[in-house]
Amino acid sequence: MERLRLTPLSDAIGAEVHDVDLNAAVAEGLFPAIEAAFLDHGLLLFRGQALTPEAHVALSRHFGDLEIHVQKDFLLPGHPEILVIGNDHDETGNPTGYFIPGDGDWHTDMSYVAKPSLGSLFYAVTVPPDGGDTVFAGGTAAYDGLPTAMKERLEGLRAVHDYPYFDANMCAKDPARRPLDESQRARTPPVAHPIARTHPVTGRKAIYLSAEVISGVAGMDDEAGRRLCHELADYATSAPFTYAHRWQVGDLLMWDNRCTMHKATSYDFNSHVRTMHRTTVSGDVPY
Repeated sequence: MERLRLTPLSDAIGAEVHDVDLNAAVAEGLFPAIEAAFLDHGLLLFRGQALTPEAHVALSRHFGDLEIHVQKDFLLPGHPEILVIGNDHDETGNPTGYFIPGDGDWHTDMSYVAKPSLGSLFYAVTVPPDGGDTVFAGGTAAYDGLPTAMKERLEGLRAVHDYPYFDANMCAKDPARRPLDESQRARTPPVAHPIARTHPVTGRKAIYLSAEVISGVAGMDDEAGRRLCHELADYATSAPFTYAHRWQVGDLLMWDNRCTMHKATSYDFNSHVRTMHRTTVSGDVPY
């Protein structure tokens, strides 16, 4: 298998991959080495790419089936596998991207469904001069650092990921937010996932949480369960386990949703444009 030149991004998570043109990586047989590095590090960075949509989709498909986002208006024309995320507008004033303002909560993508996504491949098209960073946390390193007694306590504990609960809390904070209707609530019933999730390929355990989406822990008092999850999330997203990424045009970042958490940071979206292309790989049932 071809060897890649890697530089760690932090002690706990991530590596930068050097001297790889992702437009040619699949054709050149580099995917096995990329996948191995992805599994080892949970987060890979490729800088200086001039990535075509075709290559973006082709590389992503090697990891699994791709999800088509429900925001149909913001899918890249001709490439529905790619969601355009950003704050730009066309000549008529209509938004051209799905707007995420930043300063979000720590989370793992789609944790509130039975089969959360495996991961995402994010490509930077336009970036602001300041802000708009993405911060990642290594759930595997955080789990490894837990005391033995806590690891034993977490065995068998399942957090209840509850999107209607999250939405109700968001609506309470923002009266202008439209709450879920009954059909939307019916499509997103609460699901229980292990707090210590086992990676299906590496076999390593990771702290798996989206604390703001969690309504409780199965078998525990709701308040006590939420308190435990928030304490664990605060620990897992503390400085020893994190990496903050300052985006550059041409960056491609891919992360393993099964063993990482992330959050966005804010930027001056009234003055600057930030545009990203995202593919999302379908996942499996956490265990």
